[in-house]
Order: sequence, then structure tokens, then C-alpha cells
Amino acid sequence: MSELEKLVRENRAPKELAEAVKTGEKKSRAVSVRMEEPLFKAIEAQAELWNEKPAETMRKFLRFYFLPVELETELRSRGEKFWKGEFAPEDAGEYMTFLLEALKKIRSSALFLKGEALKLNETLEDRINEVLEEDREDVTKLVVKPAEILSSKVKTERS
Repeated sequence: MSELEKLVRENRAPKELAEAVKTGEKKSRAVSVRMEEPLFKAIEAQAELWNEKPAETMRKFLRFYFLPVELETELRSRGEKFWKGEFAPEDAGEYMTFLLEALKKIRSSALFLKGEALKLNETLEDRINEVLEEDREDVTKLVVKPAEILSSKVKTERS
């Protein structure tokens, strides 16, 4: 397993998140993107982890990124129809299902982001502690040297 694959396995989105942003909608538009080799290799490694093609992995990345915008747009559209009374009674059930699915997607995204924030916080704390320890050692060296100098002066003056 390459170093890149290890990083992807350790630090990237789990399959559950990929499933949460999955959609059954027909793909009707295409986008072609040129990218750097390391970025493509990372996408390939994530796709392999999720057992799918890089194109589907990219779709999931984009859905995850734009999920709040997509949900807000659809929620406003459906919400306006509902509150204006343009929904038939059977549409209310469909609207409720949509709301519950939207909440599930948001929850999955929030849990993933929470985990990422916790990992970042832990990494930053570790680094801050390392820097503080280095500073403590430097200060200790500075404090010890003047004390040694003074004690050696006192010894020479007594002699």
C-alpha cells in the first residue's frame, strides 16, 4: 500500500458519508477537469476505498461540498408550495420524507466534519505542546547558565 493510499484510508471520508450524499438522479451534464497527478491519485485511492470509479467519487465530493446549497434550494421550493397550500395531502408525506432524508444527509455531513475538527484540534494541541516544551527547555537553559555563572563567581571570590 502506497503512502498516499495510507493517508486516504486514515484521513478521508468513510463509505457511510459517501452513501449519505448518494442520489438516484440521472446524470445529464458532463464536466471535464484537468488536474495534477497527486490530486488524481488521491481521488483514485478514495474511489478504491469506496469500491467505485473516480468519476462517482468526484460526484460525491461535489455533492458533499454543495449539499447545504442543494438542500436549501429544494427546501425553499418545496416549503413555499407547502405553505401556500399548493400541496395535495399526499404530497405532505413526500415532503416529510424529503425533510427526513435532508436531515439524515446533514447529520452525516456534520458527524464527518465534527470528526475532522476533532482531529485538527488534537493535532494543533499536540503541536502547541511540542512548541511549549521546546520553549520550556530553552528557558531552563537560560536560567541555569546565569545561576552557574553566579555560583562560579562566588567560588572564585571566596578563594
